[in-house]
Amino acid sequence: VHRLGWLGGFGALGRLGGERRLHFVRLFVFVPPGLAVQTVHRPTPGPMNTRFDGAITPPNRASIVVTVLGGSGAWPTARQACSGYLAESDGFLLLIDPGYATLPRLLEHAEASAVDAVLISHGHADHCADLSPLLRARALSDDPPDALAVHTLPGAVDAVLALDAPRMLAGSYVLREFTAPGRFSIGPFEVSSWMLPHFVPNAGLRLTAG
Repeated sequence: VHRLGWLGGFGALGRLGGERRLHFVRLFVFVPPGLAVQTVHRPTPGPMNTRFDGAITPPNRASIVVTVLGGSGAWPTARQACSGYLAESDGFLLLIDPGYATLPRLLEHAEASAVDAVLISHGHADHCADLSPLLRARALSDDPPDALAVHTLPGAVDAVLALDAPRMLAGSYVLREFTAPGRFSIGPFEVSSWMLPHFVPNAGLRLTAG
């Protein structure tokens, strides 16, 4: 398995062996040998924003595209949303850690109804708050999509879901709670999880595909 790069919860990106390295990493994206990969960082340019692209041939395999929706810290700024990533493989869209202000960035790339699943590392609002408007956008649309699978630690998104009356979001999501350490599948992705030190229960996440 090759590690192409990593994404962190504090808004910086780095290549393996490169100069930009995070001292604390929450999300790893791994790809196997031979998998064509494109990673894209697309928020509004700023001092903490970096774009990098990488590819491993041959091109006959499905690609993974990771779009960074935001990387601000505890609150969004005028130029950048909080933590949020969109991972795509084989047409499957996985939204990861949708923090404050990430929904507008998501909608620049895909409709709310196009998201196939959500993966959330922990219950701090800067990593999950925009789950609420995402579910509203789906549940209140003229043609509501199927229930959205939300993968998270037990109880991590209870406060976010409690923002609306249960009847408003009824049928719009299904919780898939996991425990860490552990392994599970989300569409074409295999997810490995382990606990990381934080102020609340917090799962480190490693994604593989192919």
